[in-house]
Amino acid sequence: MAETRANGMAIAVIDDGRVAYVQAYGARNAKGDPLQTDTVMYGASLTKTVMAYSTLTLVDQGKLDLDAPLADYLDRPLLSYGEARFTLQLLR
Repeated sequence: MAETRANGMAIAVIDDGRVAYVQAYGARNAKGDPLQTDTVMYGASLTKTVMAYSTLTLVDQGKLDLDAPLADYLDRPLLSYGEARFTLQLLR
C-alpha cells in the first residue's frame, strides 16, 4: 500500500470455489474511517483484465477458439435469451 500510495485495500482468497480468507486494510475515505470487508469500492477497469485472463485461460485449455463466432457456444440464438442470462457451453 505504501509503494502505490493506496489508502486501503481488501483481499479475498478463494480456494476451490469457497472464500477461505477475507481481510480489509487501511482507510475507506478521507476522514480515515477504516475499510471494512463489505465496503463497496470502485473497481476501475479491473473486470476487463479478469475477463481477458479468463478468456485466454479457456483458449489455453482448448475450450475456446478466438476465431469462432460466439453463437457457436450458445444453446440457441442470442436474441432468444432476452434479458435473461445465458450459459456458455464451454463453462459447463
